[in-house]
Amino acid sequence: MFENSVRGGQIFWHQLTMFKQILFRSFAISFLIGIIVTLFAASPQFTECDFHSALTFKKAEVTQWLHTNKLVLHQDIKSTFATIDAYDAKGLYAKNIRVHTILNHGKFKAAHSKVQNLIISMVSSTLGISGLGMVIIFSCWSIFGRKAGEYIASWG
Repeated sequence: MFENSVRGGQIFWHQLTMFKQILFRSFAISFLIGIIVTLFAASPQFTECDFHSALTFKKAEVTQWLHTNKLVLHQDIKSTFATIDAYDAKGLYAKNIRVHTILNHGKFKAAHSKVQNLIISMVSSTLGISGLGMVIIFSCWSIFGRKAGEYIASWG
């Protein structure tokens, strides 16, 4: 009886360890495939995005938040306006431009929105492809495991 419980525990922990190993490897493989497929599919959209304008908009948002919450090291914060250097696809757009101007500018808003939508679609595509890959890999390995078990059982 003691021998059977030891053997049963060893088999249980071995199978659990092997399942964790298979789960990690299948996740890693499917996630890598998801990233590659998503990057390949989204590569034309990268050329359409103005990343410099989007980063300028994000920098303006952060600067505005810091300035509004008085996390700026100026003595007389009420008399100053938050300014940044703005960049677009062509280079320097304006030097020391008010943050409010950037946040209300249609060009920078549109660029930020386009990049944000691209990132969201890429993340969701990667997760979707990875999930589908996990299902396919587990299905294949389950079929292989069942057939291997039948083959071993046929040995007698």
